[in-house]
Amino acid sequence: MAGHLLYNPRVSRDILTFIGGYFEFRKAASRQRFSQEETKVMAKTVCKILGIVFVLVGICGFIMPNLMGAHLTPAHNLVHIVSGAIALYFGFAGSYGAARGFCLIFGLVYLLLGAVGWFMGTGPDHMFNVGSLLMLGKVDHIIHLLLGIVFLIGGALGGEG
Repeated sequence: MAGHLLYNPRVSRDILTFIGGYFEFRKAASRQRFSQEETKVMAKTVCKILGIVFVLVGICGFIMPNLMGAHLTPAHNLVHIVSGAIALYFGFAGSYGAARGFCLIFGLVYLLLGAVGWFMGTGPDHMFNVGSLLMLGKVDHIIHLLLGIVFLIGGALGGEG
């Protein structure tokens, strides 16, 4: 394109170079790498955020057992605190690949728990008991489904470690 200088503001990582008497835009070599680095962080970020949420919900569950309409028994609260601690470990100290694996596994577990509870639960509140310690109702199932989706998205976008 001799004599023409084109600029596309949507392509922000292009580099303006002067070659052979003409200015020319070239793609930055680090563009793909930046995108991969950005996605690697996704799984660790999901682990950090949801880890904090899990620990807080676990602690609050001891004070308010019907928080947001959920059925938070002491055993359920302990599961949240342990899950949150594990998520925080992978978010802060684990590798990208480990955080991604955690997100994918926990995403599947929570998605399955929400779906099984919803479809196998009985009564108008879809009550589902996991052993004799955990009682899960409609609100619990919806929260588990949403958590499963968020964890799976974090794992799917988590990149390779």
